[in-house]
Amino acid sequence: MFKDKKEKSQPAGSPNAIDTIIGSQCRIQGDILSQQSVKIDGQIQGNVQAGGMVVVGDKGAVNGDIRGSELVVFGKVEGLIEVKRLHLKPAAWVTGNIRTQSLQVEDGAV
Repeated sequence: MFKDKKEKSQPAGSPNAIDTIIGSQCRIQGDILSQQSVKIDGQIQGNVQAGGMVVVGDKGAVNGDIRGSELVVFGKVEGLIEVKRLHLKPAAWVTGNIRTQSLQVEDGAV
């Protein structure tokens, strides 16, 4: 009858659920298109478009345009960013143009 909150799993359509993970040892040359969320810990040489959130991990790097609903950058992005919400974490490094409705920049982000 009573369930611990820790036991609840994220529903597939949840904005916090990550659908695709690109590992730190992975390098991709080409575009990525996803209907859901993507976490990038590796290197991408190409454009990324996601229906959900895009997360660039602290060791992740994208050299290309990123389009999606939300982008959280811990690592490095070079290219056009077109998202509704952009959050730059302290180690984030972004080079290029940004088009967003909401921008949050933490101390240390460049």
